[in-house]
Amino acid sequence: MVPLRFVAENSGYQVTYAKENNMASIRIEEGTAGAPAETPSQPSTPAPTQPPAGTPSQPSTPAPTQPPAGTPSQLTVKPYIVHGYVRDAAGKPIEGASVWADNTLLYDSNLLGVTDASGYYKLELPSLATTWRMGGEYSRQADGRTYRFDLVPEVDQPFAGNTGAVRNMTWKNDVGYLFVYPDFSSFDGDNLPMVELKDLEMTLIPVSSALDSGAGKTIVKRIGRMEYEGLGIDKIPLGRYKATIRWMPQGLEPMPQLIRVEGEGDFAESVEFDFSEKRGYLDDDYMMEFEVQYP
Repeated sequence: MVPLRFVAENSGYQVTYAKENNMASIRIEEGTAGAPAETPSQPSTPAPTQPPAGTPSQPSTPAPTQPPAGTPSQLTVKPYIVHGYVRDAAGKPIEGASVWADNTLLYDSNLLGVTDASGYYKLELPSLATTWRMGGEYSRQADGRTYRFDLVPEVDQPFAGNTGAVRNMTWKNDVGYLFVYPDFSSFDGDNLPMVELKDLEMTLIPVSSALDSGAGKTIVKRIGRMEYEGLGIDKIPLGRYKATIRWMPQGLEPMPQLIRVEGEGDFAESVEFDFSEKRGYLDDDYMMEFEVQYP
């Protein structure tokens, strides 16, 4: 006898056996006997390819960054609008600065505005066939007095109202200038060399700081030619100082001199001063004038 299992595994037929009520039956059908049911094949996942040796990897390109809100670079020109930012020389916003648009067609016809906490201002211009020019002023209270400074636009040019403009302003003139005038007749001693201003050295000791512009440090400088006409010391941070001066001719020991604010009081070994109001050809800056006398 041939076992049914042998037939099922080797004949290529499907052989089934069943028994019911003492009767057995054998069914032989075409098919693949004993073969496991086929399962659909899964597509193979290709292995990641590696770049060939010696090929440098490409850096990722970062997304472009946008300027932070409230920066001058975001402002755009709009018809009948002039706006901009007012900042100090360090780029910090100035709040409360007065700005104005000067109508170049009509005399004394200005539009006024004030900067907010971010230093921003905006003026709406009337529909007039004219051009405008921008200006401004900034004030600070210190030591019982008011310091006023002119603001000049970075682009100091007129513009038409129907085109509008962006006009940013920077406050830079936060320093003062010291002029020194020797009393030459007092240096006419028999044993004294001829006095030269470059041999005079001034020491400024801060008493108080008017602005956050660097005042607070002792300043020692020789007298020299300033960027404006005249001899003295320029670009001194505004504040109240105690000034002394000494003569340092070559080959001799330094000699303290007497000093006073020009035309005020007696000569003394030192003098305290504040910078005067703007005047003369320094009408955009603060100054002070001194007289020096040989003791």
